Amino acid sequence: MDKFEKRFYNSSLKMNEAMLEMLETKNFSEITVSDLCRKSGVNRSTFYSHYSNTFDLLQEIKDRMISDFVKSFDGLSETDDIATYIDNEHLNIYLNFIKDNLKLFRTAAINMNAEIFNKVFEFIRKGYIIHGITDENYIYYSSRFYLQGINAIVTEWVKRGCSDTIEYVASVIKKCILPYLPMADTALQNG
Repeated sequence: MDKFEKRFYNSSLKMNEAMLEMLETKNFSEITVSDLCRKSGVNRSTFYSHYSNTFDLLQEIKDRMISDFVKSFDGLSETDDIATYIDNEHLNIYLNFIKDNLKLFRTAAINMNAEIFNKVFEFIRKGYIIHGITDENYIYYSSRFYLQGINAIVTEWVKRGCSDTIEYVASVIKKCILPYLPMADTALQNG
């Protein structure tokens, strides 16, 4: 990375961090470019060389987080068993990612849930299709049930400052979600 690229990258990181800090105390609509520049120590012309507006900056933060989240699962083998995605290995990666990026989750996750859900939905959808379940409405509603349930547990864990261990939270998720998977498949096959 040359000197210019490094400076550009460092400015971007400063603005990302400033946005996240400001989101802890302000609504996004209240954050101005001037506020961001003051907080990050970056001048307005530098801001506008990176972004058109504050929405672009927030989108960059969200995109980076979603990309990092998906990459955290690299190396795990894909499977056609939906329940595999709720095993210790997957849940540990997921919960560690949240804990390691707690500030980002607290400030930006509300805006990102739909995007993350859509990525995870595709994993789940593949599992249903492989098992011969092709009713798209059922797949959609059932997936949302699982994902919203997991999200509710994780949201409460985050609100509590991740005070419970990752192992404990993973066990709660498994106990709540896994019993429904075989029943759902059986119910579908029986009409």
